[in-house]
Amino acid sequence: MIGVQIALICMVLVSSSVLCEETLAEWQVTFKQNFKDMDSDHDNKATFSEYEEFFLHGKLQQTLQEYLQVMPDLDDSERQILTDDFRFFDIDGDDILSVSDLQHNFNTIDHNHDGYIEEPEFVAYASRMYTEKQHPAFGK
Repeated sequence: MIGVQIALICMVLVSSSVLCEETLAEWQVTFKQNFKDMDSDHDNKATFSEYEEFFLHGKLQQTLQEYLQVMPDLDDSERQILTDDFRFFDIDGDDILSVSDLQHNFNTIDHNHDGYIEEPEFVAYASRMYTEKQHPAFGK
């Protein structure tokens, strides 16, 4: 479980503005791996439960402090990137990542609204975030 969160955190940390020279094609490899990490039953589609587990690890919510505790030895720059990432997903801005925050994000990614996130949907969403700089890790 911790490995999944570390994979997500590594994606965010590697995307810091210092290392943003990676091309979209290189990022898409990372996005595909993130999807595989999220798809815990390996059926090529992520349910909301899998998406929720990927972020909350069995909890009903997670505070910013809990989110940051996964990697306690972060420098200030890395901590800021993770804080920005957390706040991006915290839709209501209450410094708690909740099921309702994640449901909003899940529905946004589930482009065809079939109740699953499939790899092409996830990669398209993440690629759009990268190219349009919609996420703080990509220079928002």
